[in-house]
Amino acid sequence: MKTKSVKGSGGKKFLELRQDACSVKIYSGQQTKNGKVYQSHYLTFLEAGKRQRQAFGSLEAAKAQAQIILTRLINGETAASAMRPVQMQEAALANAELEGLNVTLLTVAKEYRRAVEQLGASGTVTEAIAYYKKHAQPDVPKKTISEICAEMVAAKTADGRSSYYIKDIRLRLDKFAKAFKGSIADIKTPEIEAWLRGFTKSPKNRNNYANTVTTLFNFAKRAGYLSADRTTAAQSLSRARNVAGGVVIYKPQELEVMLNRLSELKPELLPFVAIGAFAGVRPAEMLRLTWDNIDFEQGLIEVGAQKAKTAQRRHIPIQPNLAAWLEPYKGNEGALFSIEKIQPTIRDNVKSPVIHSDGKQEPGIPWKKNALRHSYGSYRLPILKNANEQALEMGNSPGVIFRHYRELVKPAEAVKFWAIMPPADYAEKMAVALAKLKADEVKKKDKVAA
Repeated sequence: MKTKSVKGSGGKKFLELRQDACSVKIYSGQQTKNGKVYQSHYLTFLEAGKRQRQAFGSLEAAKAQAQIILTRLINGETAASAMRPVQMQEAALANAELEGLNVTLLTVAKEYRRAVEQLGASGTVTEAIAYYKKHAQPDVPKKTISEICAEMVAAKTADGRSSYYIKDIRLRLDKFAKAFKGSIADIKTPEIEAWLRGFTKSPKNRNNYANTVTTLFNFAKRAGYLSADRTTAAQSLSRARNVAGGVVIYKPQELEVMLNRLSELKPELLPFVAIGAFAGVRPAEMLRLTWDNIDFEQGLIEVGAQKAKTAQRRHIPIQPNLAAWLEPYKGNEGALFSIEKIQPTIRDNVKSPVIHSDGKQEPGIPWKKNALRHSYGSYRLPILKNANEQALEMGNSPGVIFRHYRELVKPAEAVKFWAIMPPADYAEKMAVALAKLKADEVKKKDKVAA
């Protein structure tokens, strides 16, 4: 399709749009009406053997309509006669608006109709575009949840977070990544909350997962995978309410029975209960401790940064009753514990009632999850009366100490707890029992070596 300026036989110039044998001519001139001069533009072309003429007020509209007519002439269409002049002029102006967009008027009309039908009474197309521009995130890199989770774990590891923390968040993030496969920008708050409510009934566990997910979204935002000027879907996650009674502890008499039972049946595991109850060390932290971390001379237990859940080094005072229970273990070397499944083993040895030779029955003690550490926190606060200092000992915040342990036990019960001491013949019996354990270990090593 070519457009060129042509001089007619009378010397008058006009524009001609031509392709093959079809052409449309545009004549421009002036006309005076009521003393005013107007520009006028006329199209002339042959259609169905008849000369057609159309007038336009602007050259752009005339050119746009000329292109439409020429295309129709080339395709052998003759529908122009069915259109009113106003309709043809509107069509020509519409095509002029679309110039350079590489889209047809028909395509625009179809898309606009679909948009209006989908919006209904919700708003206009212009309002929908404004909403999209405000909430869409077209410029952020497209990353899968699994990729972002892996990056966050790598970043936290590089930041020196404890192995316990890394293991914990990796477990939670793996479950989240399995549940959500798409882009992190497409995840909505209700979807996350439905997932949290659906897979765990424990309020504490649910809140721990919610905290990890929130950390993930904050990481993604800092990394540029979410728009910096938008709130994330995790920021408004609701938290489950921890009902009263969520902290479970041992009564002084229960703990005393447990320690005495282990001294007879599993002396190698007694320090797990004693240190957990009288020093508040987390079970996972105890498994990483060595006997070098138990400073008998200064009366301190050192939980190093790499062994602590919070990756912060702390010292815990060894209380007099704990020192008495650990006295027979002085001189031990290496890891505190060398066997696996410590807690199930302790549970199996203390849960059943025992009938003694004198006919008295000693009740079994149920194993309560995290009750050793919770017992320390609950019985320590009435004696120490300093939440900040106790927070340092336990590796928590003062807020956690108040929330979980304040006024959970009475001072009189706390006094009984810290008065739990070994029986008079404890040191003698334990010396024999521990010597036998060491001898058995030597025999096992010799047998393996042989």
